[in-house]
Amino acid sequence: MTRKELSQALYQHDAACRVIARLKEERDEALNMLTTLKEQGYVPPSQNGATHAIDPPSTEMDTEDEPTESKSENVLDGSVIEKINEK
Repeated sequence: MTRKELSQALYQHDAACRVIARLKEERDEALNMLTTLKEQGYVPPSQNGATHAIDPPSTEMDTEDEPTESKSENVLDGSVIEKINEK
């Protein structure tokens, strides 16, 4: 092989390694996000074409006698969930 061919092969190898590293980072990020979503109650869409990912909010009203707790502290915005489902 000539020097030019070796240089090109090394460049292609380096580019492939960078792509693999980027894909691994994206995979790890997606797995972390999925873990977070599961902790928040995310239910993946079923195979039959269901499009909603999180159960609708409860229709029960809080009374003044009960302490109020924010149940939606860790719930993602609907647009974020739609983007995740699209991916």
